[in-house]
Amino acid sequence: MNNSKGYLLALTTIFILFFVCFGAIAISMSGLTNQSAEKTIAGAQAFWFAEAGIQKGIWKINNDDAYWSGDDWMSISSGYETKDPLTVGGADGNFEVEITGVGDKFVTIRSYGYIPYVGDTPDKDTSNYAKRIIRAMLYRNAFNYGIQAKESIRLGGSVVDFAKTDSYDSSIGYDPTNPGDDGDIATNGDITINGDKSRVFVRGNANYGINGSYSGSEAQVSGDELPLEAPLQFPEIIVPAEFSFVPSGGAITGSTTIDGSANFYVYSSISLQEDAVLTIQGPAAIYLTDSGTSCLSLTGQSQIAVEGDGPVVIYANGDVNLAGGGVTNDNPTHVAANFQLYGVGGGDFNISLTGNTDFCGVIYAPDSDIKIAGTAFNMYGAVVGNRIDVLGTGSIHYDTQLSNLFYSDERYSLADWQEIL
Repeated sequence: MNNSKGYLLALTTIFILFFVCFGAIAISMSGLTNQSAEKTIAGAQAFWFAEAGIQKGIWKINNDDAYWSGDDWMSISSGYETKDPLTVGGADGNFEVEITGVGDKFVTIRSYGYIPYVGDTPDKDTSNYAKRIIRAMLYRNAFNYGIQAKESIRLGGSVVDFAKTDSYDSSIGYDPTNPGDDGDIATNGDITINGDKSRVFVRGNANYGINGSYSGSEAQVSGDELPLEAPLQFPEIIVPAEFSFVPSGGAITGSTTIDGSANFYVYSSISLQEDAVLTIQGPAAIYLTDSGTSCLSLTGQSQIAVEGDGPVVIYANGDVNLAGGGVTNDNPTHVAANFQLYGVGGGDFNISLTGNTDFCGVIYAPDSDIKIAGTAFNMYGAVVGNRIDVLGTGSIHYDTQLSNLFYSDERYSLADWQEIL
């Protein structure tokens, strides 16, 4: 009997010890689970703070980038930064934002979001905080390159072609004996340069797509052949609402003058032949509504002559064929911003610039294929399209002043976004 009682006592003691240990382990596991849940929640909240910092940076650079002093931004060696405590979703924390590359083709925003664990103060200098880092790359919505294409760029189609790019500053003028080295070209796809290196070349950089390629001799590019840092962005152009209140003037088929006094003009098309001259005094905005093959056409020796200081802006809803006397500005230094052609008809329409004369202006038609060719054809300005071919003796002289000409109200678009911690 005594042995039996001793056995029961030992067994009871073992059970009690087991449940005590199990309870201690359960309590410990519960604490670890709570800590893990707390850290997960804090990490999500830190992400919200980092994202808020990215949004603040984008707003700043698109709306108020002329005023970095004062405000809550500080200058650092590589750009600007700001710090901001705030409350998001009932949580107190802060973020720090760094913006680098302001004024460049690509701008980098790096945002650090911090959130303290329960019971701690929002101080990233302590070890009890969650941190998330987001990096965003923005693309400058301006005419940053001599040639910019969505899908591909081709220079030269045969051994006799003289296709080339270089640059100039329109505040000074173009000097053919001493051209600049900023005739950069860029595409989200492939770059192909054909022909002899002494005839077909890029005086600048050649940037192909992240998944694209470069085909050509290194000697044909004075700068670097490198992939893009992030994909190029091509914002849609919205035709200004003011045109909806303007009656159509029909088709322009002969010599005439648009004096710019009305600011906004609507025509079905412009189709000039022989030696007809359309004189446009800027500033003036013109919408061509014809969605056919003759929306804007110059043949023979016909031409568009741009006069005045303000820009002439044409929105073309169909094909553009400039094979006549070209588009000329009355300024001797080739101010390309004075004539702006926007293709708004979508991918079903093409643009062709041929002949043996000059074109001074910019073209933005990211959904249209563009062909530039002819004999001694010179384009002073910049061109943006889908697939762009420069053949024959077509030359692109990039006006470096165009880096300040934006084709979108949002001057920077989001090109790449990554959570890096």
